[in-house]
Amino acid sequence: MTLDMENLPQDSLSAALYYAQKGYPVFPCGPHKRPLTKHGFKDASTDPDQVFKWWNDTPDALIGMPTGEVTGIDVLDIDDPEEFGAHCLLDLTANTTVKTRKGLHIWFERDPSQPLSSRVRPMPGADTRGDGGYVIVPPSCHAEGAYYFENSAPLKRMPVDLLLRVIKQPKSKAREPDSAVKASKLSFCSMYADKALQSECE
Repeated sequence: MTLDMENLPQDSLSAALYYAQKGYPVFPCGPHKRPLTKHGFKDASTDPDQVFKWWNDTPDALIGMPTGEVTGIDVLDIDDPEEFGAHCLLDLTANTTVKTRKGLHIWFERDPSQPLSSRVRPMPGADTRGDGGYVIVPPSCHAEGAYYFENSAPLKRMPVDLLLRVIKQPKSKAREPDSAVKASKLSFCSMYADKALQSECE
């Protein structure tokens, strides 16, 4: 499935119907990005009648879209671009990018062999939105600003180096992590943060 971002309608109802028509389930959210449906993102639908009813009842609702297996889209939610950029030197500018109030949402094609979960701060400045999560999509607009596509491109899979740093690694039976894991931690966290993490673990 692909989206022609240039032809995305700019009113919420038409845009929600457009996403649904393209096969991406959506659901309404309130001004604080909380779902307005009983079961949250699990109620997301591509049924045009249901979508029409939701936005006819709440015309100003933000458009929510599930991430991960449901849509085949994983999202890197960068709330602090400066902090993230200091710890990630990869060039992600060619990926589909949504401008948010504080930062960016970078969309990736989901890799079924490496499922991404929704996690808070798996690396500095960024959260992940994958299985079990959702994002607000353009042209949603609230008091603090609008969501819009800053760049549109065919979805690509997340670079392996980045993916391995944000996916949840299985717990090791060994008491001490191996040198590769230690190196990964040190390359993406400041020395202060690493020491604080060790202290908390102890």
